[in-house]
Amino acid sequence: MPNPRTKAQLRKPIWLLVLVLLVLSACSPPPVEKAAPAPQPGKCVVSGRVTNIQDFWQETSLSVYLADYYENDSGKGFFTLDAYAEPAGQVDEDGWFVLADLAPGNYVLVVGPSPADQSLDLGEIRLK
Repeated sequence: MPNPRTKAQLRKPIWLLVLVLLVLSACSPPPVEKAAPAPQPGKCVVSGRVTNIQDFWQETSLSVYLADYYENDSGKGFFTLDAYAEPAGQVDEDGWFVLADLAPGNYVLVVGPSPADQSLDLGEIRLK
């Protein structure tokens, strides 16, 4: 029959280990926010952090694009994205991005892989 004192002696180190792990995990530093550069006169800067990249994309690195947004009088609009012509930047390993020296305007932020990293096989296309 096991000795009750032995069980109590085993519980104490386990609780101590759990307490130490909780304290250490609570002491981990938050991600360091990256400062955006000051904009040049007449220009603007867009910066931020994508916090859930791994939920959507786990392959190659991601890029951030600013697509021109066109709005009509009723408040509805559309955007166009030319990944090779629009302002773009890379999302770093911590999710931070900076797009600097932008012309003021209306934009839509688009996050996705670089077209240079992708290929798309449409298979057989039949026109009607």
